[in-house]
Amino acid sequence: MRVVTPFELVSTAPPGSSGILEDGGFIEAGSIRPSFGITLEEATQGLPRNFDAGTVLVGSIFSLDPNITTLPEETDHIIWCEHDESHPMRASMIWCLSDTDNDGRMDQYYARRTSTDNALVIDSPATRRGDMAIMPAYRTATQEELPTRRIGYELCTPPSFDDLKFVSVIEMNNGHVRTPNSDDCTFGENMDDALVVDALTLQLQGTSETIRYTIDATNLAEGPAFLEAAGMPFQLADGTATSALIRTLNGFVQHAIRPSLLAAGPLQVTEATHIRNDEIILSIPVQYANTGMLRETLSIRSDTLPAGSPMFGIALFSSRLSPLDDSGHAFTWCAPRTTEYTNGAIRVETICISNASRSRPRWIQVSNSDSLLPTRLSYNNMTPSVLSPSVDQDVEPDFGYDLTLKLRIDNIGRNEVELAWELDTGRSATTVFRNVDYNFGDTGEFVIALARFNLKITLARDLENRDSIRVVSIEQTAPIEIGDPVR
Repeated sequence: MRVVTPFELVSTAPPGSSGILEDGGFIEAGSIRPSFGITLEEATQGLPRNFDAGTVLVGSIFSLDPNITTLPEETDHIIWCEHDESHPMRASMIWCLSDTDNDGRMDQYYARRTSTDNALVIDSPATRRGDMAIMPAYRTATQEELPTRRIGYELCTPPSFDDLKFVSVIEMNNGHVRTPNSDDCTFGENMDDALVVDALTLQLQGTSETIRYTIDATNLAEGPAFLEAAGMPFQLADGTATSALIRTLNGFVQHAIRPSLLAAGPLQVTEATHIRNDEIILSIPVQYANTGMLRETLSIRSDTLPAGSPMFGIALFSSRLSPLDDSGHAFTWCAPRTTEYTNGAIRVETICISNASRSRPRWIQVSNSDSLLPTRLSYNNMTPSVLSPSVDQDVEPDFGYDLTLKLRIDNIGRNEVELAWELDTGRSATTVFRNVDYNFGDTGEFVIALARFNLKITLARDLENRDSIRVVSIEQTAPIEIGDPVR
């Protein structure tokens, strides 16, 4: 079950604070303290990880709300977790206790796994491990007993005036900060003659040898805060904080309402009474919904995308992706590159620039089978990083090919039919999105409901020929207009 740990920002870096930029250097943004904690008055016994009397445990709440600032009345919704990274038995497991009946004694214990070095902030569910045979008493911890840690940003790149990247970090109990993963080094954007690093706005001055930063402004303020994990944004728990789970769910919604393809011609539906393998049920000319031209050349060591390259934008998402906006900045932009053969066929190879709020943009080469409209991108630490693309969306690009979206019969089985959506250039290059299986019901029929096409198609088993299926009916409630979203 998901767990939220409420924090308080007890101080923030005042405007005017300054220092020297150093590779691996730390810029302090403030300090945090857990909002709730308890102190054990008796030692635990018989647990995989025992705690001495006097140990302070930090309060976490079973909740999906990152803006929670008070403890629930139901004490079985609260767990009290360790925060000491230096204990040799901790490894990647955090142990927690709970007083489920609110009698002043702990009676259950939980475990939480963490992939971060920091035990104070853990982005992981808690799993109940069992009842406690010996139930220790506890009291509310004083503010002085609760751990206070600095938060801030570590510079991941050599000091310069260009392309500085930082990672958000949380001090550990030994005074050190975690060593950042390069995928987390994403904060740092030049805006209006200032450098914005998550919650801080910095001014840079100096020479190439010595660069001094000055904190111009901060979005942080003393009070309730939400810290999901090191590498994540620092947020105020003022009703606006979002968790990775919420961002992923929002991504689903945004993806559903943000189309990738628009109708570019009339919908054509089969008029046949029987359809065989590889035959088309429907087809429609389409065009990319989000397009533009690359303003500035992008390069990696072994390849280059020149300025002027046609680009299309797709609304891929994950918990790391930036929210979509009307500027198109948050799109994953892709550049198809076409090779034409003497017989008129073409091969399309596509370069996509991943757009993730917690990861540097990556240069991802998409395979030919998925090149016309990628539906999934993957990368690792070996994938080349690149600057974010600047795309002029006021220009109509020429991609060198036309697109048709088709639904065809992929395979007819004894009890089911497999259908395939594909995007086709008519010149050999084809992208198959996904296959959909439909089982024949008790009546030997199944219905394909296509809301974006205002279409309902009923197909049935052909009792006389197992190699075909029968078209029972086709119903369209409204026509498809040019410019309507189709995917």
